[in-house]
Amino acid sequence: DKRRLYLTACLLAFYQQQRLYRDHAVEFRPFHLERPLWVFVGGSVNAVRTENKRKVSDVVDILLFLAEFERDRDVEFAAPFYREVATPAADRLTASLDPDTRLILSPDRWEGRIGFHAVVASAVRGGLRAAARLAAGFGEGARARVWRMAADEIARAMGRELYRPDWGRFARSLARQGRALRPDPMLDASLLLIGLFDDFEPEDPRIR
Repeated sequence: DKRRLYLTACLLAFYQQQRLYRDHAVEFRPFHLERPLWVFVGGSVNAVRTENKRKVSDVVDILLFLAEFERDRDVEFAAPFYREVATPAADRLTASLDPDTRLILSPDRWEGRIGFHAVVASAVRGGLRAAARLAAGFGEGARARVWRMAADEIARAMGRELYRPDWGRFARSLARQGRALRPDPMLDASLLLIGLFDDFEPEDPRIR
């Protein structure tokens, strides 16, 4: 059902953050980061509330979901998310890579600017890597390799197209001007995601 599908996706995102925190604990130490938390925002401040004359509870829903996951520990538990969400999304993203830059052309989420945005490239690469791990878990090695290769292409493209050696950092985005690409020099907090999504090693001077 939709509740289980949504919570499974949330659980996978939480696992990815925990994995990053565990694998890069030494590199993250100078930033004084705490262990990632999974924060739930319910429909009400009350644990149990009444809707349509029926007692409902976001808290109970979450606890039941976690109990099911802990009890079953079955890879097929994630099958609906993998088949219905992750697979078509990863295939679509892989097919959407620009043939010249090997980045994703998209609108900026806040300002609507069309271009090749560093934060989008970083998020897409992280998503493809996560999808590849799921595919491997389901025994679909060929599909996992395709998605992993696409993720690696994006990483190389970020270093080649978005990193500006003369600035000593990444451009926020690239906009097309005829056949040329114009880099956006604005410093933006979204550039921090390049390191958090594991696109480059934390000690890489390009993201310091």
